[in-house]
Amino acid sequence: RSSDLVINGQEYSFEVLTTEEHMLLITELNGSVISKETIIPTIGINTKIIYTNSLPKEELYFTLNSGGTELEKTTIIVE
Repeated sequence: RSSDLVINGQEYSFEVLTTEEHMLLITELNGSVISKETIIPTIGINTKIIYTNSLPKEELYFTLNSGGTELEKTTIIVE
C-alpha cells in the first residue's frame, strides 16, 4: 500500500457502485478509530474533503467501508 501526504482541506475521491450507506473511517495504525462518518453516496465518483487540523500528526488509515466490508484503504500521513 502506498502512503499519501494529506493537507487540511484536501479532496479525496472514490467510486461506488451502489447508493447503500457507506462509512468513511480514519483510524490509527493500531485500529483505534479517530473519525467515523456515515454517507449516502451517489453511484459513480464521490468526493469528500478531508479536514486534518484536529487529527494527530502521524501516519493513519483512511478507509471506505460498506456493509461491514472494506472497499478501499489508504495510508495517509497528516502534516
